[in-house]
Amino acid sequence: GPANVTGGSRHLFQRAPVVPQLTSVAPNVLMATEAPPPEEAVRPPTPPVKEVGTQSDFRESEAQTDPYTPDYVVQPGSNPELLTLASLAWGQGLPATMAEVDLIERARARRRFETELPDISEDPKKWRAMMEEQQMRELKEREDNIQKLQEQRLELLREAMYKREQENEFVSLKRLESLKERWATKLERNHESMRRLRVKQIRKLSKARTMVGIDVIKPRNIIEDYSNPVSEIYAPLQRGGRRIDRDAVKFETSYLDRMNLDGVRALESSLPRSMFEVKIQKPTLSRHKSSLETRKASQMEADLNKVEEMIAMSRDKSKQVDSFDDLAAYRKAPIVVRPKTPVLAGDARTESQDEASSAAIFMQKLLRGRAAQLAMLAGKERRLQLIKEVRTAEMMPSEEELRAEGDR
Repeated sequence: GPANVTGGSRHLFQRAPVVPQLTSVAPNVLMATEAPPPEEAVRPPTPPVKEVGTQSDFRESEAQTDPYTPDYVVQPGSNPELLTLASLAWGQGLPATMAEVDLIERARARRRFETELPDISEDPKKWRAMMEEQQMRELKEREDNIQKLQEQRLELLREAMYKREQENEFVSLKRLESLKERWATKLERNHESMRRLRVKQIRKLSKARTMVGIDVIKPRNIIEDYSNPVSEIYAPLQRGGRRIDRDAVKFETSYLDRMNLDGVRALESSLPRSMFEVKIQKPTLSRHKSSLETRKASQMEADLNKVEEMIAMSRDKSKQVDSFDDLAAYRKAPIVVRPKTPVLAGDARTESQDEASSAAIFMQKLLRGRAAQLAMLAGKERRLQLIKEVRTAEMMPSEEELRAEGDR
């Protein structure tokens, strides 16, 4: 039941003090107010749920919901201008920006124009003029809006292009940095290899410098000794104590000239029998031949058949051997002798006529040669300036000659 406002439930009945302040609300709009509390505060029953308008000073700002607008009451017969903003809500036009302010101002101008517009039946000319002016004004405003939108889009496009250029420049710089690092690493590696090679060569030179005047014993190259006919194997040095004809007595054969038949027989009987018998072993052929052996055998058989055919054709005199000559296409062709020019039986020319014909032909050659010479001289006269210029360029000293003269 009702109880006095005391105890732990007292905070449910606390209210903020009413402080007078200036607001933008028109005076003809009265906000809904609650009835004054009774003289004796009676605790109302606690509702099961809270209303939207329930606000508390203890609520944190992070958990604050959309601003709450209380209900309003319009006086009869009044049409406040504030009601034109009823379509605006938090996040949808509120808090108001310059765009919303422009919309409000245009709406005010539109309402002002509608109040000032006369009736069409009373003054049609003035009505038409005002309507045309209003239409032109609205068209101008629309064009301005379109221009603003285009400028905004252009600005966004510029920002996007600038951002893309910055990203491309960043990528290019990264690529250049990577290339620079790569080439720097390669250059450093080359320098390091050159430095190691230089140290190695310096060590070799220093070691060779210390070995000057000291006989170095080189290891023997047996293949080079036996392949070189002037080596010590074939021509040893006498100062080494070796003789060229050392142990030549073992190979002495002069006593064979003084040997008789009995001595030859005794020598033959002293030699083993295997030295006088020739043994030829027939090679064993394998039953399984490889592909290479098969190809070689087939090629050999084909060559043998061709040679046999050529021998058979050479025996047969009636057939030509040239048809089997592989080098016939590369041999020199026989010289073809041009036959004599035939002469008609009735065209018997005398010796004097032949001499006159030869003289006429010689005169024609002289005239043609002279005509060609005159044409060449005429061309030379026409191009005389060019010829002089070319000769002048040829007579000028070259760069090497000028450099040699400068060195002198």
